[in-house]
Amino acid sequence: MEREAMPVGTTVMPGGTRHADGRPQMPGPPTLPGAGWYAYALPRLKDPVLTLLELQAKYGDIVSLGRNKAAPILVFGPENNHTIMSNPDLFYCLDTSSKDSPIRMPEGSTPARLLAGVTGMNGPKHLQHRRLLMPAFHKKRVEALRDVIVARVQEHMTHWRPGMQINLAHEMLDLSLSLAISSLLGLDPTQEGKRVRYLLEQWSTRGLSPQVALLPYNVPGLPYRRFLHLSDELQTEFKRIIAKKRQFGTQSGDALSLLLDAQDEDGGTLTEDDLLGHLSTLFTAGHETTASSLTWTFFLLAQHPQVMQALMEEMDSKLAGSAPTMEQMYGDLPVLDGVVNESLRMFPPGMWIIRTSTAPFQLGPYHLPKGTHIILSPAATHYRAGIYREPHRFMPERWRDIEPNTYEYMPFGGGPRRCLGATFAQAELKLAIPMILQQFRIEVPEGARVDRGGTILSFPKGGLDVVLREQDRQFETVTVRGNIHDLVNLN
Repeated sequence: MEREAMPVGTTVMPGGTRHADGRPQMPGPPTLPGAGWYAYALPRLKDPVLTLLELQAKYGDIVSLGRNKAAPILVFGPENNHTIMSNPDLFYCLDTSSKDSPIRMPEGSTPARLLAGVTGMNGPKHLQHRRLLMPAFHKKRVEALRDVIVARVQEHMTHWRPGMQINLAHEMLDLSLSLAISSLLGLDPTQEGKRVRYLLEQWSTRGLSPQVALLPYNVPGLPYRRFLHLSDELQTEFKRIIAKKRQFGTQSGDALSLLLDAQDEDGGTLTEDDLLGHLSTLFTAGHETTASSLTWTFFLLAQHPQVMQALMEEMDSKLAGSAPTMEQMYGDLPVLDGVVNESLRMFPPGMWIIRTSTAPFQLGPYHLPKGTHIILSPAATHYRAGIYREPHRFMPERWRDIEPNTYEYMPFGGGPRRCLGATFAQAELKLAIPMILQQFRIEVPEGARVDRGGTILSFPKGGLDVVLREQDRQFETVTVRGNIHDLVNLN
């Protein structure tokens, strides 16, 4: 069955519009004849969250992006989130070897191996690998790494001085990459981990681009050739680190050591290719999401003096200049909890998620075929006024009174495929934020331009220049320019 877009000006009436044969017609934006849905969608990836919110407001909770069968469907709201995310057998994650994958790499290539992590696995294979990976991200393992995280944050701040101007987004990327190298590989990022740190930075920032995904050909002059070279270098470095771990033992407590020792109930272990895919996926997904969350949290706090004052008072009374203990992070710092929850609500690590149906299925009044691509958005859900009062305002205090369910609040996804690293990411945030703010006040310059950027992960476009001040408690809102105002009410 082909889905059709509604004509220009069509209004969604109670009961919806229908085809001539009586079948319900899915609403959606008009597309140019012969241009395909992507001609409409691709330009709007520059601001995906605003686009998704506008489409939901105009067309409802189930929206088609085009007339042909390949056009994705957008779904909104907790009930639809539950339908899609709680049924991983019916709704798959496409891996890079699938012909329908939006990011496809040549089979057998180094990039294909490095991108073959648990996030792209499905069915029994996904369940097996998830079980093997879970012990490395258990809460007890995170607790064991608390001192490592604290040491890395403190080390990073030794390069900062009051009065220094920094690009906050770049600094948070650098910090989160150091945290990932220490916790995942057990290496000092300034010494034995320096080489892999450089390669990961290059691989994630220069390699994973739309140009690479759209033109995966080893031809001189194309970005894919550079990506292939970086992939080969990263694979070689990962293999060296794995071999060294195996030679000298796996007792250091980092994630790689645990993965090397992991066995399932049938005695199954992870192969070297499995480890390559999981490591690169965990690095890419882990450090960039943490960096995004830290960047936006510090910006939001800088623009909300009353929240910042309440947070400082809590830290004065509970921490007195120290980093939180694990016990304090789990319930003893309610203002910090609210700040982190609210920042993740407004800027979740993944702005949208795509799934593909493995069989025909029913969604609301629509019967849809196998191979349907479905896009859902944690960000769009988090701005739903029926769940969150004044959703465009940064209001950490709201978390004193609300307890949204798994499909109403899903910064780390939901259901059986919820992010394995969620506990670790939250620990990083709840350690780094108070450690930094007890030493420095982060000042956004008057008149600064702050534009939301990113396709799946949100970062300030071009970074975010701020000035570091001694923590003098002189909090004040400044006027900023840019499209940040389209999503966040700063008045």
